[in-house]
Amino acid sequence: MNSLPVWTLEPAGPAHLEPVVELKAQVMRADLERLGRWDRERSRERVRKSFSTRHTSVLLVEGAFAGCVTVRPDEQVGRHLELFYLAPHLQGRGLGTAVLRHLLADADAAGDPVRLVVLQGSAAQRLYARHGFEVVHEDPIDVTMHREPARPPRARRVDGGRVCDVRTAIGRQAPEARETESAGNRGAVGTRPELRPLEKRRQQEVGEAVGARRRPAVQDRRSPPTAVQGRGAAGTPPRAVGLSVGRVMMGAVSLEDGRTHLMSWWQQPLVGFDLETTGTDPAVDRIVTAALVDTVGAVRVEAANWLLDPGVPIPAEAEAIHGIGDALARSRGRQAKEAVEEIAAALCARIADGRPVVAFNAPFDLSLLDAELRRYGLPTLAERLGRPVGPVLDALVIDRAVDRYRKGSRTLQRVCEVYGVELTDAHEAGSDALAAVRVAVALAGRYPAEVGEVAPAELHARQIGWYREWAEGLQAWLRRGKDPLAVVDPRWPSRVSEQQLPGPTG
Repeated sequence: MNSLPVWTLEPAGPAHLEPVVELKAQVMRADLERLGRWDRERSRERVRKSFSTRHTSVLLVEGAFAGCVTVRPDEQVGRHLELFYLAPHLQGRGLGTAVLRHLLADADAAGDPVRLVVLQGSAAQRLYARHGFEVVHEDPIDVTMHREPARPPRARRVDGGRVCDVRTAIGRQAPEARETESAGNRGAVGTRPELRPLEKRRQQEVGEAVGARRRPAVQDRRSPPTAVQGRGAAGTPPRAVGLSVGRVMMGAVSLEDGRTHLMSWWQQPLVGFDLETTGTDPAVDRIVTAALVDTVGAVRVEAANWLLDPGVPIPAEAEAIHGIGDALARSRGRQAKEAVEEIAAALCARIADGRPVVAFNAPFDLSLLDAELRRYGLPTLAERLGRPVGPVLDALVIDRAVDRYRKGSRTLQRVCEVYGVELTDAHEAGSDALAAVRVAVALAGRYPAEVGEVAPAELHARQIGWYREWAEGLQAWLRRGKDPLAVVDPRWPSRVSEQQLPGPTG
């Protein structure tokens, strides 16, 4: 039985740029440092300048971003393998070889040579050498390698607007034409027949039609990805099945032996949600900015952002945190009621599609949004859905539950540091929403039994208990100390609606 994980190649989108940039820097750093050429910003900028969604595919392993491939057509060479990077934790397991064989088989089928450039003395150079690449030029830093197609392509020509096999085209000619051409191209056994004028014209037409090295067809991003697994028992790849949501795939992967691999929630579509506000009281404060960030696992796909005029002054303390003051909000912000309706509608649409909502301290964001909806006489989230909001994955609640005794603060910035998540612009709603998703995915990886292998609906239910336990403990501690009358609300994930509705599904 093949031990390789299920993997897919999907066309890249603009949202994949930064994950590709970071992966390249991570993979190449050791070799560039060895050669004295490491420059963090230069390495990233080169990818940003040359990144092409038209020629790049992202590698997903069981639905999660794991690498990238960029193959550009080259009129002089055939194909230029510009980028091929695999996440470090997946290297050395045969996956890189499997993907490379897939790429080379495609090039061989089209009769295309492949050229690439690797760093001198790198493991990649040895990998390519094992697959038939030969060195054609090298200097102290770079090595240019070239590979001819394993099988020569059949001669093809344009016939009625189509590219077809020459022998098929001959079969459609009049008998006398076939005989004349066949006789004129016969050669001695073991020798290459001489090309007659008709055949020369045919090859010229072929060169005009396919000499530009047509790029392999790219799968429509609206369709489910084609799953590929190293080698199948019958030589056939597994089939991806499930619910297609936008440009991403949810559900399961059906393997060639009839088994079904169920994708974990952290490999599937998620939506990060965050608000920046006028203050810290969900019952009275107002939304200033909001963001919904759609991801597949930890990979950002797209985002929606709102800037609102809250209709009340923004305190200096709040402005110091998120950088939005009265002048900016009033001049560029949306009318609050209209924007709040859009935010709620967009969030509920994603929940209805089955996407878990990921937040950091969900009771604040969800309660404040519901309070805003009630303020303007609009249906709350629960009223729109006909049930409580969910499933919700609260990175803060989960972190407190699985690492209860860790010392130090649990701000988003600090928790990101603990789990190795980069927070590029703290207190910017889109950045915070994406960071919350990536912390949740990191938690799933670090605590598979408690988090990663638990269904979202069950994890939602557990968080209700975890949050209540934490709130009761905090309340007891406060009452023993400086505030004998302290009350900590134990409701999660929202404190506004107390309707008894069916529980969340997902």
